[in-house]
Amino acid sequence: MAQTVGGSLKNLVTLDLEGIDRMYLNLYQPMLQTGGGAATFFKAHRGAKVASTVLMAPMSHAFVRATEKFAKKEQVDLIRFAKGERKDDILHQYLSGYKVEEGRAFHR
Repeated sequence: MAQTVGGSLKNLVTLDLEGIDRMYLNLYQPMLQTGGGAATFFKAHRGAKVASTVLMAPMSHAFVRATEKFAKKEQVDLIRFAKGERKDDILHQYLSGYKVEEGRAFHR
């Protein structure tokens, strides 16, 4: 029986949405949070002969490059948060440089 991507991921992916007046998206795959799950991912899904954390770096770097490329192409500001920083505090400081007129934001 054919399944959709959404149906396949329904019980495998956790979506965590948090924020006060804007959206922060944190997505993680619980099965990859364990050594056995990560090993299965690299061996079964990615076809690696040996599971190694070295295999994750190229995927992570490609994802970051694709995100940066998208943000640049679409002229979307990309804000990086350091570990432990409160997102709302950083964004309030960032947004203080903007003014809103008729529902549109303009940089001052």
